[in-house]
Amino acid sequence: MPSLSFAKLVATPTDPSWSQAYNAGNLFVCLSVSKKEDSSESLHEIGKDILDNLEAEFFTLEEKNLDNIKQAIATSIKERSPEISINLTLAYFKDNLLYIFIAGSGKAIMKRGMRIGTLLEKEDDNHKKIDSASGFLEDGDIIVLQTHQFSKNVPHERIKEALSIDLPSDIAEILSPHMHEQEDGGQAAIIVAYKGGSKKEELLASLESENQDTESELSVGESLENEDIASLPHKTQELEKENSAGSDEPVEINTEKPITAVDPLISSAKRESFLSRFIPQFLKKQEGESHINHRKKVILSILIILTVLLTVSIFMSKNREEQQKIEATFNEIYEPALKNYEDGVELKSINESFARESFIKARELITNGLSKFKDGSDEKEKLNDLLKKIESELGIGDASIKIKAESITVDDNSYLSVVKNETGLAHAENDTTIYVLTKNSIVSIDKSDGDKETVIENDEDWKDAVGLSVYQGNIYILDTAEGIIKYVAGADGFGKNTYFSGTGPNLGKATDMAIDGSIYILLTDNLLKYTSGTSDNLKLSGLVTPLKDATKIATDINMDSVYVLDRGNSRIVKFSKDGAYENQYVADVLKDAEEFVIVDNESKAHILSGDKYWEIKL
Repeated sequence: MPSLSFAKLVATPTDPSWSQAYNAGNLFVCLSVSKKEDSSESLHEIGKDILDNLEAEFFTLEEKNLDNIKQAIATSIKERSPEISINLTLAYFKDNLLYIFIAGSGKAIMKRGMRIGTLLEKEDDNHKKIDSASGFLEDGDIIVLQTHQFSKNVPHERIKEALSIDLPSDIAEILSPHMHEQEDGGQAAIIVAYKGGSKKEELLASLESENQDTESELSVGESLENEDIASLPHKTQELEKENSAGSDEPVEINTEKPITAVDPLISSAKRESFLSRFIPQFLKKQEGESHINHRKKVILSILIILTVLLTVSIFMSKNREEQQKIEATFNEIYEPALKNYEDGVELKSINESFARESFIKARELITNGLSKFKDGSDEKEKLNDLLKKIESELGIGDASIKIKAESITVDDNSYLSVVKNETGLAHAENDTTIYVLTKNSIVSIDKSDGDKETVIENDEDWKDAVGLSVYQGNIYILDTAEGIIKYVAGADGFGKNTYFSGTGPNLGKATDMAIDGSIYILLTDNLLKYTSGTSDNLKLSGLVTPLKDATKIATDINMDSVYVLDRGNSRIVKFSKDGAYENQYVADVLKDAEEFVIVDNESKAHILSGDKYWEIKL
């Protein structure tokens, strides 16, 4: 089984430039981002966004070949400001095959035996143009990926001297002082050492030997299973010629012929073909022969033993191949998930929102990949162990702690009491008055004495009303068929207006609304925000478990947050007014809750559930 060891070199970020050396599984990336002096953009955020996008694009590829990986890189770095310069050097190891890509400027060199040569080098300000190369690896190969700034500031002679050592960590230790001689935050490099794997010559020799034993003539193309790249006609660069240690010139051989990937195992179909040709001649009874002599019995016994051994060998080979595929799949899920988890832990004290995003990405990688492994397997156990840690950070799953709800009493003229006793389609309140929306009218109830008054008659204005809000004396009705109807208070009563500018949103899933100057429209599974009739394009972020049956919403001009009653998940979810997740409160009474209010400066929630009143602390 091939193995990789590596070490990273990354310079201290400066104001005009930033870099990162990234690794996940068999994927290695050196990235540098630079900007013009008058630009105010954050290089750290841009770089992190590029790596996050690349990770998402790369690890969702069903087939990882030159074209698909190149497209993943292009998608990850597109639509960047012209003031930003991006240089990216990427390597992907696929068994004993190496893919190299450079976007912008960068360099990749290799040491093979006593030879050192350039695999790929590019100097181009246009990061949208991506160069690539690929070729076979041999045991002991060392590859050095470099950003343009690193290759410019660290002399090639120093790199050659450092490559006289085989351990990546020792090579990095030698090169580090030379890198830090220059105050250039764009410098980054990764040294990767490749161990193991079969060489092409050994595979061909093995095949030749087996062909002689079976008296069959099987060519490599016929008898060996080819990888997906076998059909790709692309440029390859391999170190096939002698390059003296004192020469700086790279040794490159370019060919337009497609690469044929060599698989060390003869396919089961070919083995069956061999058996069908070789064994029957000993088993077939000759015409007129009524018995099998002793010599033939011995030969038959040997053939049976050989057949059994060959069958066992095929079975073991298939199992080994399947296990290698499982390990590769596991590494492509576990290692980036672990990296996102560790990033989240580091970011917790710096930026809680970014940390949560990292935890969510890690969780998505694992939950999307768990089905690929058998129950009880080591891989699934490791993924579940990491998932528990991630969900503990997110406060969900087994780590989700339910809040104890305490029973309370409320005043007869309080909002929850009116909701319980006054049947209506929706309810709302301000400091002095509670409003009840029915099919025929809107009734006001004075909080001080309980007096009722009909303030608006339904003149076929609303048909399927589900929400009611009051703001600055005006009354708003949320109707799934008619949109939002606004009643403006005047000297002679209320005048009717429409709220939306132009065509409003689809309100088929609408359940409630709240107003703080902007209008928040709650759907069963989402939240919309409109200001002056125009959408704010609000997007909920940081929510691990989606809203399932959201029914009520609470916020106003005096609250800092928005609260949503999500009955499908027995919780109240707290969002910022920009849609960012802040917290959640899980309690059994919320499953059947009809209404809730936020009180005491957002420190408590009072809830109407099962004809009783409850309180939970926030």
